[in-house]
Amino acid sequence: MRTVKSPYNVNGLTQSIGRVVLSEQDYVNSCIEKIIRSRDSLYSGMLSIYARYDVFETVYKTSTNFVFVKTKSAKKIFDELLKRSIAIRYMGDNLRITAGTKQENDAVLDAIEDIIKDIKE
Repeated sequence: MRTVKSPYNVNGLTQSIGRVVLSEQDYVNSCIEKIIRSRDSLYSGMLSIYARYDVFETVYKTSTNFVFVKTKSAKKIFDELLKRSIAIRYMGDNLRITAGTKQENDAVLDAIEDIIKDIKE
């Protein structure tokens, strides 16, 4: 059964709602634009931190809803963000930071900058 089951199983009601939402092309386009603006803002913020501190090896250009960063300090940054109730993905020497609202992006950028300042001291 598990081999044929969809990894993102949704029930009939959810599928029906999804069809209705996806048929509203103007709404879908506005959501896409909002996600792109949020992602671009997060990416710009990470590039700004990258330019000011020697902690990130790479801030990868992105076409997704997240920013991917390579840093030897990934574990430290991840752990410190968790202490501040900010959850991102830790992947070895990489961090995957999903774009959120302006307030969420600002909070994660401020927290990362504070953590990096502590690392550099």
